Amino acid sequence: MKNEDFFFGKKPFNLNDWRDLASSVSQDHFTAQLNRYLNANDNFLEIMDGTSHPDFSSLLGAISPAEIGNIRIFARSDQNDALKATLACDILLVNGVVRVTPQWCAYKEIRSSEIISSLLVPIHARALQDKTYVVNSDGTMDKLLHGTDFESELQNIFTLSKYPGSYDSKYIKPLMVATDVGRANIPLDEVLSIYFKTMNPTS
Repeated sequence: MKNEDFFFGKKPFNLNDWRDLASSVSQDHFTAQLNRYLNANDNFLEIMDGTSHPDFSSLLGAISPAEIGNIRIFARSDQNDALKATLACDILLVNGVVRVTPQWCAYKEIRSSEIISSLLVPIHARALQDKTYVVNSDGTMDKLLHGTDFESELQNIFTLSKYPGSYDSKYIKPLMVATDVGRANIPLDEVLSIYFKTMNPTS
């Protein structure tokens, strides 16, 4: 297995390095490149990010939504010994799985808010909440959102993170707004611009 790809560059792949790459080609082309790589590399690709607020939206916005089979959010205990768990997610495409492994965690309020802003809001703004699942410790999966029960979605995410006490009802509004603006059939960066203006009307 090669350590360098002509399109994606050198391994290990870093999410931050892909921002310009993702915006330089069309969604269809970027998605095709992901599937090409997956087909040639055991149907698996992992993208790392050493922060708790990765630019997940740039990646999500570069993939054709129709080509995403599902997104699976799960907990890991092997990324940071100081934490009970961190969160990661798998994006299922036709030829395999793209795994995003940052440092999403919920051990304090600022970290919890980053799970909302850099994981859940992009998923809702991309209108992918109905394709997204939470992977339980026993391997079973539950839908991220049932109807408009954002409270349960948040409680399940924070339970998954091993910090259930981090739940706060103030996180419901961002998900409601992201879901609402996500109904527009426009690029994700434009949807997020509308989202931020809605959330901060005086700025």
